[in-house]
Amino acid sequence: MTNPIQDNKEYPSGEEVMNGIPFKPDMIKAIVEERKTQARRLSGLAKVNQEPDTWCSPMSNTAGTAWLFSPQPGGIGISVKSRYQVGEVVYIKEAICFECYGETSPKFCCFKEEHNKDCDSAIWHSPLFLPERVARYFLKITDVRPERLQEITSEDCRAEGLTAASYELWKVANIETFWRGRYQRLWDSLYPKQTWASNPWNFVYTFELVDKPKEEKE
Repeated sequence: MTNPIQDNKEYPSGEEVMNGIPFKPDMIKAIVEERKTQARRLSGLAKVNQEPDTWCSPMSNTAGTAWLFSPQPGGIGISVKSRYQVGEVVYIKEAICFECYGETSPKFCCFKEEHNKDCDSAIWHSPLFLPERVARYFLKITDVRPERLQEITSEDCRAEGLTAASYELWKVANIETFWRGRYQRLWDSLYPKQTWASNPWNFVYTFELVDKPKEEKE
């Protein structure tokens, strides 16, 4: 698989020094509108999630950068480092289009909400191809914790960017069940192999939207 940015001679390549985190367009919108301040990711936990019920609640190291998972009862534990660290600034990876330049103000690439709707030949490229130098949005990680998926609360669900109309809420008998059920449907649509029912371990990242870091001069 080729990287269209690296292959495009109109844009210079360069060393990437910042981690990126992918989001879908609706979640990016929620982040920009400050409705989404949390994200759950499975990265680094594949071995743990082979049998998620066999592990005790993990303990973090002194720096808070890795967690020790111990099997029940006793045995040899494993250390897992989170993909993103507290205090780290990461950039949002999003889908991009290179064919839809526009007639009056051509540019290197465009994003979903500014896409030229008249361009039927547009080809969208995976967010995984977006490098730091093209990114529009940046996040600062303010908290990291590992937990089982079903530990999510109704407050966490809203921090994940979920919304509901007032007419949906007034007739709800159990607000906690309502929000958790809504998040369950979202999760299962994104992770069909690690469903809500399997209750996998995941890293919960809390973040805030920040400006692009200024480059340090040598």
